[in-house]
Amino acid sequence: MIEYAGDFYEAIDKRLVERGGRHTYRYEFRHLERGDIIRALLLRYPSEEPAPPDTRAGKGNEGASGEAGR
Repeated sequence: MIEYAGDFYEAIDKRLVERGGRHTYRYEFRHLERGDIIRALLLRYPSEEPAPPDTRAGKGNEGASGEAGR
């Protein structure tokens, strides 16, 4: 079960599909109606606190702390 933008969805299908020479899972969801009972783990998407953006792109071979070679 997933909560997204205040609505709830149940996964009803999962397929392995090819995308650009790689494979990935594609999920299909069914919108739950008001009053439907949830009997599963509930995931919230996106999480309450989004991860900060990755600002390390394009910095060459530096490590995450900027101290390469240690």
